[in-house]
Formats: sequence, structure tokens, C-alpha cells
Amino acid sequence: MQISCVYSQLFPTTIRLDLILIYFLCLCSGVRTFVPKPVATTLQYIGGAAAILGLVAMASDVEGLYAAVKALVCVVKSNPLASKEMERIRGYQVCKKWEEVIRYVRNVRPG
Repeated sequence: MQISCVYSQLFPTTIRLDLILIYFLCLCSGVRTFVPKPVATTLQYIGGAAAILGLVAMASDVEGLYAAVKALVCVVKSNPLASKEMERIRGYQVCKKWEEVIRYVRNVRPG
């Protein structure tokens, strides 16, 4: 009881020792914390636009192709760095060539 009275006299405002401890542990001991980032920014660390072009190339059906192309478009629209990377690796030309191949396969295939 005396400790709490002394504590309240020394620190008139409420100090959250648990928050101070967590802050200290996170900064000083190397504990990993979650920092939210947009997906388009996070993709730059794992391959950028080339990784999503790989998803487009690996699509085995129409639904997978649609999802991969939609993801590619969303990333390129929301991240200017991804757009510059697509220009650098000529990703737009690759997509155009894939579109031509898909149209050819669709027209040649019987049924």
C-alpha cells in the first residue's frame, strides 16, 4: 500500500509500464514486429513485376489467367516502381505476345 502511495506521488500521471517494457523489448532486443505495407510494395522484395509475370505464365486455366492478369494490373497501377520495372524488363511486350498466343490457341483448338 505504501509503495502505491509513493508511486502515485512520484508519478502523478498514469505511466503504463507494460507499454514501456514492450517498446524496450521491440527496439533493443531485436523482436520482430508487424508493420503493414501495401502488397504492391511488398512484392518488390520477392521479385516485383517479374514474379507476377511468372504467375501469368503458369496459369493453367482461364480463371487462373484472369486472376494473375488482374493482380498484375492492380500492382502496376498502384506502384510506379512496378510500372518502371515492367518497362525495363519489357513486360508489356511479353503480355502482348501471350495474348496473341492465347488467341491463336483458342481459334485453332477444335470445339
